[in-house]
Amino acid sequence: MKRLDKKKIDLEKLEKSIRNIVRRMDIENIVRRAIEHYDPPTLNGIVALDLKTGEVFSYSSLENPTFSNTIVTLYVLPVSRFPLDRLFSEKDLNLAKMLLGDSWNFSARDIASALGKDFKEIEDKMFEIIMDEDSPEEKIIENVLNYVRKVLSL
Repeated sequence: MKRLDKKKIDLEKLEKSIRNIVRRMDIENIVRRAIEHYDPPTLNGIVALDLKTGEVFSYSSLENPTFSNTIVTLYVLPVSRFPLDRLFSEKDLNLAKMLLGDSWNFSARDIASALGKDFKEIEDKMFEIIMDEDSPEEKIIENVLNYVRKVLSL
């Protein structure tokens, strides 16, 4: 791979190019993939791009992703985004506590299962909230730009 001449890189032009690329991405699919791997209060949902293979993949993680030269983190749905009381009513949480026992410390998926709820409905609720409130396209652009800045600073 050719070494980049840092002095010749126009960051404004690069940002414009990244914005155009991200606009062509299926943002809704990226958000849904993050939600599929998301399980508060423990697991972040992460979507990334492997630069070696060109594959977009998603995974769950207890921690935020670390920097890698070959992996671009596109979108992170942090566990803090949806506290359990935003996903379930107080009545449902109290019922889950009774069903799961006093020492319960279960995830949203465990709670939904205990209550006999289809987690897909909760995923759809999260998706609607994210698309209405969060501007995921801008977060993806920001993540890609952060990756580029880190690579350029190496």
